[in-house]
Amino acid sequence: MTKKQNILIVEDDLNTQIFYKALLSAKYELFICDSVLQAEEYLKKDGIELVILDLSLKGEDDGLVLARFIRADKKYNKTTILAVTAHAFVFDKERCLEAGCNVFLTKPIRGNALIGYIEKALVG
Repeated sequence: MTKKQNILIVEDDLNTQIFYKALLSAKYELFICDSVLQAEEYLKKDGIELVILDLSLKGEDDGLVLARFIRADKKYNKTTILAVTAHAFVFDKERCLEAGCNVFLTKPIRGNALIGYIEKALVG
């Protein structure tokens, strides 16, 4: 049996966390948290290969702070970041990409579309 790839989900909405678990847990090892502080702790110890990131999070920092943190550290700077957010304006997309997100997706997102982005990122 092959080892599941590690995905960090940084999302503060419980329903969205449940959606991600139902959609992804059979194929991937999921680490779920709702704040930048928790996400930084997971990144330090668990060999995260991909991050699914919301912009609005618990605590003072938003998802863009986490994206910049990831890009600033050599250990994680090649990690794929998928921004999945309800913030759907063009300037939100620009801010996400400038902060280091690889992909900008808006909520609600269809499960098969998300899986496609994840598989593309983890394979290629």
